[in-house]
Amino acid sequence: MALDPTTAVSFDAATAVPMALLAVLARVAWTDLRARRIENRAVLAVLVLGLLRPFLDAAAVPWHAGPAAALLVLAPGLLVWRAGLIGGGDVKLAAALALLVGLDALPRLLLLTALSGGALALFQLLGRHAGWLLALALGRVLPAGLAGRIAPASWAAPGAAAPTVP
Repeated sequence: MALDPTTAVSFDAATAVPMALLAVLARVAWTDLRARRIENRAVLAVLVLGLLRPFLDAAAVPWHAGPAAALLVLAPGLLVWRAGLIGGGDVKLAAALALLVGLDALPRLLLLTALSGGALALFQLLGRHAGWLLALALGRVLPAGLAGRIAPASWAAPGAAAPTVP
């Protein structure tokens, strides 16, 4: 089927909000993985989307469900942040996302957040030890000194001290 250039493409709020959210969250993922930082302007963008969604999308969550979900996430999140277990940007972003999805979708949001965070933690843990494992494997093929210098430099997690082979 050929595309007709005279056909207009229309976007409604039900499509625009998720597309904008996807763009913002892609940026958040990139900066968080690269610099371990979540920018305030990204959190503000999600917050604005959460505040505007009930007015733009008739099928959206009721206006009171968003703030209630945000408070349910923000209050314990601040305690966890204060204990030093997670970053402040994580708490702010989680509360802004809770505002966006509301009470009904909050359990799914929290489950997906926990699963993706666990997968990321596992990936980083494996990344830290991958240099040592690669050096061990290369040590069978290359002299240990050379293998120990190649693997840590190429497999160490950003910002982490490179593992060395004894």
